[in-house]
Amino acid sequence: MLNKHTLQELRAFQEYYEKNFQDISFRCRLSPFGKELFLKHHYPNMLLEEHEGVSYLTGGYNQEELDYMVHYLISYGKHLVIEYPKQLQESYVQSLEAMISKNH
Repeated sequence: MLNKHTLQELRAFQEYYEKNFQDISFRCRLSPFGKELFLKHHYPNMLLEEHEGVSYLTGGYNQEELDYMVHYLISYGKHLVIEYPKQLQESYVQSLEAMISKNH
C-alpha cells in the first residue's frame, strides 16, 4: 500500500531535500538566447533571476549531481557563463577539453 502524505508534508520534504542535499549554490550569466533556453527547459532546483537587465540561472545542487550539472550547462553552448562555484567552472572546462580531445 502506498504512503499518503498531505501537500504540506510533501512541500516540507522538498524543502528539507533542497536545503540539505542541494547545498552547493551556483550562478550562471545567460545571454538573451540562454534565457530562452532556460524558459524552455529547466529543473525545480533552478531559478531565473534578473539584475540590471542581465539574466542569471541560479540554484543549488549536491556533489553527486556535479557531472549532471556540467552536462546540463554545456547544453547552453556559448549562451552561458558560470560565475560560481569554482569547482563547477573547472569541471565544465575539463568536460569541454575532453570533448575537444576526442575530435582531434
